[in-house]
Amino acid sequence: MIFKKILAGVLSATMLVTATSMTAFAKETKKYDYVALGDSIAAGFGLNSTTRGSLEADPALILTEDLIADPVQDAYAQVFGNYIAELGQANGYITTATNLSSTAYRAVDVQNTILNENYKSGIAEWIFETFSGEGASAPLADYHDIYIKYLSEAELVSIQLGGNDIVMNIIPPVFQMENPVLTSVAISLTLTLFGCDTKTVLGGGLKVLMDNKDKISYKSVTEAAEYISSIKQNADSYVQIAADHVEDVVNAVKTVNETADIALIGMFDPYGNSLLYDGQIKDMSNIIRNIFVKSAEIVCGNTIKTDAAEILSDEEVEEKTSDLEKNVKTLSKFSARIKKFTGSYKTKFTKLVSAVANEIAYPIQYMTAGKNVEPQMLSLNEHLKEIAQKTGSIYVDIYNISNECNPDPHPDVNGHREIAEIMKTTLSDTVIKGMTGTEVPAPTSVKLNKTSVSVAKGQTCQLTATVDPTGASQAVTWTTSNKNIAAVDRNGVVTGVKSGTAVITATTPNGKKISCKVTVKKNSSNILQKLIRSVSKK
Repeated sequence: MIFKKILAGVLSATMLVTATSMTAFAKETKKYDYVALGDSIAAGFGLNSTTRGSLEADPALILTEDLIADPVQDAYAQVFGNYIAELGQANGYITTATNLSSTAYRAVDVQNTILNENYKSGIAEWIFETFSGEGASAPLADYHDIYIKYLSEAELVSIQLGGNDIVMNIIPPVFQMENPVLTSVAISLTLTLFGCDTKTVLGGGLKVLMDNKDKISYKSVTEAAEYISSIKQNADSYVQIAADHVEDVVNAVKTVNETADIALIGMFDPYGNSLLYDGQIKDMSNIIRNIFVKSAEIVCGNTIKTDAAEILSDEEVEEKTSDLEKNVKTLSKFSARIKKFTGSYKTKFTKLVSAVANEIAYPIQYMTAGKNVEPQMLSLNEHLKEIAQKTGSIYVDIYNISNECNPDPHPDVNGHREIAEIMKTTLSDTVIKGMTGTEVPAPTSVKLNKTSVSVAKGQTCQLTATVDPTGASQAVTWTTSNKNIAAVDRNGVVTGVKSGTAVITATTPNGKKISCKVTVKKNSSNILQKLIRSVSKK
């Protein structure tokens, strides 16, 4: 009897200790959830596919629970999530990183899906059904529940949207016009955005023309020219619409989760190094011009070589752009006077179409390719900064990340890592505060180990930034005034590119800056070789 009482007492004590330990453990086990909302860039389009940009291989084209469980490891959302996990381990938190980004989604689709459980995106549905077959858009029906499930529990939500909205405000009206010339241009543009090679892009557009050649007339050619020339004129409105959509997403997230911190990831320049890849602009010009010239060939019933006209240089295209509207109107008036294309009219019409086609290519480039995309991305970023300030969100500037020398507008693995590093610099204090509840001291100043330095072409030097006061985040963002003179990586390593001077700047998340003047000198070995050659000649 006594034994039973002792045993009962021991069991009771054990259960009490266990219950107390479990309660304490439950209190110590804290959770921090990060969710990324975005389009093709955030989704990591093509990063882990065998064929970059392949629609069939893209794991983020359709969002599923499987993809959420096993996200694209090289996408910036996952890389940044790994950093949050490190902070969580240091502060006793279990962390999660969930990428709710989809290749086919625009900001307007994200906002509507969050707020409307019956919403099914027309644009995304069209992409799925067109490129993947009937029924491929079925998973869209589950998006609402997925969004609500993860967004409602998040402590931090990053939003990277807007670029798709600009493009998708241009493409859908094209298909609605039922103009075979415009449709062929839109197909080629769509294939370009999905990273297809130039041959495939041009082939897709020309196939549409050949399949619909009985519907092509001089009116369809001039209508196509007039619409494309209007794109540049309406550029500001496209950007404004995209910005409004992003603001709607921020507000939609707030309706689901009032306490989450929200980070707005800006746009980057997808073709910032297009000068290093001259073929990129020529490829787009060649594609658009060939489609229009082939259209003229069909209208006139004679044979025109699609590679007969020489592609204009960037400077020539820019010079001719001022006359674009006038030339398009001339084409329209000329076509309206002609009842039947015969004799010299064929020659005049085809020459006019060929000339205008070179200029027609420019507005498409202006929105989708080369350095001409810069005005739209910079403008959208300014809007995003205003939205961040208005909504109490944090703006993350990724504009100057590296990019690849090809027509695909998506970042490569290195670009995603750079985005994650910038997010780390900008958002570290926010994450730490969210975990610890304490404010991280704001930087009051930043110093560099050097204020001026000289390096030879191809050589490197290390710049080190120190942020005051003690306890403030030491994270800074490194930028160069001229990457063609001196480049700088995310760790402050400066590389001389060619002779000249550039300014390297370290910037804290709250805008404190310090700069170093870098002088890049010619390699002494090259100078010595020249001296030896000159002496030997004597």
